[in-house]
Amino acid sequence: MIADVVENWSQYFGNRLDDALEFLRKLDASSPDGEFQIRGADLFARVFGYQTRPRDQNNMEAHRRYIDIQAVLSGAEILEWHPLEGLTAMSSYSSEKDAIVLGRPERPQGLTVLAPSRFVAYFPQDAHMGQIAFCAPEPIRKVVFKVALPLVQAAKL
Repeated sequence: MIADVVENWSQYFGNRLDDALEFLRKLDASSPDGEFQIRGADLFARVFGYQTRPRDQNNMEAHRRYIDIQAVLSGAEILEWHPLEGLTAMSSYSSEKDAIVLGRPERPQGLTVLAPSRFVAYFPQDAHMGQIAFCAPEPIRKVVFKVALPLVQAAKL
């Protein structure tokens, strides 16, 4: 898992994901919902909004083929991180969604407050849970980049 400010993006990904960073810099809270192809199935972005909610209304998830790079365009949310190992599957892995839903651990290994100008990156070994209200439930706008593993594995980390 990586959590940092957007200005440090290239320190983690080199220039391999500059097109995603350029896309992110063009977004704001009024950007339309949708899925946007950047490099076809290897790199695309989903822009959407939702209302944050209490922790007990969410579950962890993890992915196998893609990493998630998440950034908030407006509002703030808490994201939890926990190693995949030791969590209980709540569903079978869906190859169509590249996701498995996992139960919440009693105590997560890490918490991140995601607000504008920050990002997080979750890898296949990283179970994660978002949509958690920071101080109180609030609407947020967000972008999630889906990055095929070979693009990131080739980058300097």
